[in-house]
Amino acid sequence: MAKKKTRIDQEAPESPPGRVLSQERHVTYAEFESAIGELKNKLDAMESLRSSQLEFAPRPPVHHKRKAGRRYKLASTIDGTLYDKIRDLEAQGYQLGHLIDSAFWTFFGKPGLSFEVAEQDSRESD
Repeated sequence: MAKKKTRIDQEAPESPPGRVLSQERHVTYAEFESAIGELKNKLDAMESLRSSQLEFAPRPPVHHKRKAGRRYKLASTIDGTLYDKIRDLEAQGYQLGHLIDSAFWTFFGKPGLSFEVAEQDSRESD
């Protein structure tokens, strides 16, 4: 009885000889290189984000015991390990609100904060 050829036994038209690049379907060597390139780019972007250092956001000025700009309350649940690390930072003198502002400010590309926009608008109207 002759052995039936499966897709894995068959060669893709543009693949290097003797190599099957996918069990789901045959891909060309160019497709494979392109997919690997995309994965490398995604990994580089993830590594860049992870390795970037947190920059502290500018602090709003205080007027009559009140911070300038719009402020909102935020409630959330976080992982226990992160909670412990935040508590350690608070013990060192960091403020939770400033840490949160800084993390999101850095993540969103350092946009102008509400107090900065308000100051700029008031300067332009003068």
